[in-house]
Amino acid sequence: MTSSVWPALTTPWGTITPTGTRASGLTYANIPVTPTGVTITVMVYDDHGVWAWWSADHTRGGSGFRSLDAALTHLCQLLHQHFGTPCTPTRSSEF
Repeated sequence: MTSSVWPALTTPWGTITPTGTRASGLTYANIPVTPTGVTITVMVYDDHGVWAWWSADHTRGGSGFRSLDAALTHLCQLLHQHFGTPCTPTRSSEF
């Protein structure tokens, strides 16, 4: 599948479309989390039927989510908690 079928992550400072596949994992690179240019890179992957996500530096993450959307919602909640950044998983209007 191409990355266009996967949800993007939108913050007030930009929208990030993932790269990768379900088999290899999705990378959301350089998610903008502050107006001064601070970013975070996150890997989201299917771990034997449940979804997990981890920051590239392994300081933040979560696992055991029943769906990709649930994992991304948790990611966005933590970005808001840690950085004060509103974040929303968004899907293309074509779907």
